[in-house]
Amino acid sequence: TQENILKNPTYLITGKRTDKFIVIKITCAKGRTNTQKRNLYSTIATNIHSAVNIPKEDIFILLYETELSAWSFGEGIA
Repeated sequence: TQENILKNPTYLITGKRTDKFIVIKITCAKGRTNTQKRNLYSTIATNIHSAVNIPKEDIFILLYETELSAWSFGEGIA
């Protein structure tokens, strides 16, 4: 949980988290490579840091991948 991560401000990072800590949750269909995911995480962290000066250590990203069959884009159709 976010609270558990904040209790250990250096968990799995080289820096230290601050009170600006945010969690970003992304839900998407499966199909991206690990390299694509790492590039996404890096781009998000860099852009947020540049735009609003939140330290990259404070940007926690969770990517939830599901099968495309789990999606309905409207009208109850999968």
